[in-house]
Amino acid sequence: NGWLDRYASPVKHAAQQGYALFFPNYRGSTGRGVEFSKLGQNDYAGKEFDDLVDGKDHLVEMGLVDSTKVGITGGSYGGFASAWGATALTEHFAASVMFVGISDNISKFGTTDIAKEMHAVHARSYPWEKWQWYLERSPIYHAEKARTPILILHGKEDTRVHPSQSMELYRYLKTHGNVPVR
Repeated sequence: NGWLDRYASPVKHAAQQGYALFFPNYRGSTGRGVEFSKLGQNDYAGKEFDDLVDGKDHLVEMGLVDSTKVGITGGSYGGFASAWGATALTEHFAASVMFVGISDNISKFGTTDIAKEMHAVHARSYPWEKWQWYLERSPIYHAEKARTPILILHGKEDTRVHPSQSMELYRYLKTHGNVPVR
């Protein structure tokens, strides 16, 4: 799977330190045909997260990982996954590192340089068509119940995922004060 080439150094380093790494090919991802890749359309924070949690639970059941020491990390949509894991799925993850992640699916449409792609490829709708749905599938909506410590990383010149996405999550988590955030 060649897409890992760019991120191989941190992955190799973590593996050398004894960490178990899990790269799921969840519903809606690429690599298993067009039909499979469309399973995530119009389903932010949906079935793909069932797949992530099921995969993690399977690794725990096999005795390969300690359920109290599972972290989640990623960039871009993986950053969204990391933020979602730290907030909406906080009971499943002991730590999170979000890199250029999305925290507010409503404001994202007004700050990204690919709003049309977000509609055509991913969401299949616009926020003004399903406001509450977008809100409930935003990590900031679940910030109050977050208990997973999170490190938020973002570049100030990012035009794809605007830095305000990271600032929003940081401020929401700081306001609630339930979890360490940096």
